Amino acid sequence: MKCGNCGQEVTEKAKFCPKCGNRIESQNGPDSRLRDKKRNTSNKKGGRRWLIAAGVIILAAAGTAGGIALNTHMTKRAYEEAAADGSRYLEEMDYENAEASYLRAIDIDPKEKEPYLKLADIYLAGDKVAEAKEIISRAVQQVGEEDRAVVEELVEKWEKLSEYTWVVKPEVDVDNIYYLDNQQDTLSLNDFYKQKHSNWAIVEKNGSFGIIDMSGTLLTEINYSEIYNYGGICFLRSNTPIYIEQMGGEWDTFYFNEADEVVEPIHGSSGFYPQEYYYSNGIQNIYESIGWKYDAEPAGTIPVRQYSMEKGEDGKLKKGELLSAMYAIYTVGDLATDFIYNECGSESNSMLAVCKDDKWGYVTEKGEAVIPLEFDASWNEVINGENGKKPYCYGASEGYINLVKDGKWEMRDILNRQVIAPGVFEKILPVYEGKCWVKKDGKWGVIELENRNTFETDGALDKVAGMEETSEGTTGAVAADTDQSADLTKDEVMMLVTDHYNAVETNGGTYIILSAEVSETENGYSMMLRYQMSDEEAERIIASGGMPSANRLVGTADVNLQTGEVILDAGSEPDTWNLYE
Repeated sequence: MKCGNCGQEVTEKAKFCPKCGNRIESQNGPDSRLRDKKRNTSNKKGGRRWLIAAGVIILAAAGTAGGIALNTHMTKRAYEEAAADGSRYLEEMDYENAEASYLRAIDIDPKEKEPYLKLADIYLAGDKVAEAKEIISRAVQQVGEEDRAVVEELVEKWEKLSEYTWVVKPEVDVDNIYYLDNQQDTLSLNDFYKQKHSNWAIVEKNGSFGIIDMSGTLLTEINYSEIYNYGGICFLRSNTPIYIEQMGGEWDTFYFNEADEVVEPIHGSSGFYPQEYYYSNGIQNIYESIGWKYDAEPAGTIPVRQYSMEKGEDGKLKKGELLSAMYAIYTVGDLATDFIYNECGSESNSMLAVCKDDKWGYVTEKGEAVIPLEFDASWNEVINGENGKKPYCYGASEGYINLVKDGKWEMRDILNRQVIAPGVFEKILPVYEGKCWVKKDGKWGVIELENRNTFETDGALDKVAGMEETSEGTTGAVAADTDQSADLTKDEVMMLVTDHYNAVETNGGTYIILSAEVSETENGYSMMLRYQMSDEEAERIIASGGMPSANRLVGTADVNLQTGEVILDAGSEPDTWNLYE
């Protein structure tokens, strides 16, 4: 038995504890039973107090968790409502309220990517390129890790997204505006299917045609049944013959005098014979059968098809049957690709439009795809002889390419970087001097791209180095002080050669060199020099019933970049001069 006070062992008969003096109560008496009852009651009360305290803690924790869950649910519901409002307003084309709703959704939950993407679309549709770029940049900082790659890809894709200004408001109410084909550069027949790079275009309304310029001014009435290009001359056929006094009767055939921007009657036209290269165990041309070769090798990159070779009655080889309707790309003396394309446009800005299985894209002169072959034809007004019109694609222009896919138009540069996002405009035409026709809300206008031609080409487009504005406001080439040939590009050399001959030209014509007709040599370049007569001289030939040559081949100029020597072989005594003097 122990002392209830200090725990000292005591005998059963002890009345007091020998250690502390505390009275020893009997363990079996009534006092002990009462003491045990009180102890048990006390223990039960303490247990209940602990249970109550634990219950309070559990309820508090449950309340906190419930509060968090409720708050999360309410946040999610508020976000979904704001996003749904945005979608509804967007469907109703209420862009102002759609913008406000999506901004509210971002405020509620900034980690969701969808409102950012919707806002970017709204801004692009409203000509707010800067705002579109800003909201996507904001998304990069806010969205969750799993969605960040999507918006970062947009930032990279839109790096060159261009802002623009309206030169002509979208108020020109016509059915269509498009460019004519060129029909001047004639390394291959496919050069016919390249758009005319011009300040004016064809306008169509109610089945009649006219001519309009980039300022939105109609240069002719819209009353012609047909407008087409032939040999570099724009012909117009009137719906009904018109009496022309100087022609002595009614007249229905006219031509467009581009110099004076007026329509004049024409007596008629003679045929012209384009150059045509084709492939048959090597490059051939159509004039071989008459014993004359304009060039054994084309200077530039061209599309070719494969033909057999046959002997004529005179024993000379000539172009035989078409072996394959497919095109290959021929460049630098050899095939760059196999015969794999259903259609292949001519080189423009070092790019070629190509088609496979009714889908178009753009490749380099070596056949390397830059714009994937997944787009639709962008030019449905190309005249295909007696077969009517054929779907085709515009060539690259000033480093830009306009594309269409499933009815959505866009613009990219020749490095496949976005310039105008898909769906901003209903149609986009090629760029001319930084401007282009676009269709918006059913009407046509002209935009001017800002910061144009500022992209780096990484070799895809010949980069004009050393060009700067002179005090007279014209562009000239600047030669290095020491090694004058070190930084001269092909374009600069072309400019220096044509400037030399244009400086001494007295008949009003112009000397030109086509990029496609320039080839590299061991020491520099070999380039074909052409002469384009003045409009006055062309008009005299037309008035007399003849057909002027779009551009006459003068000869081949060989340029030695090391010495600067230029030798022009024009069929008589060569003309020799120095590029650096």
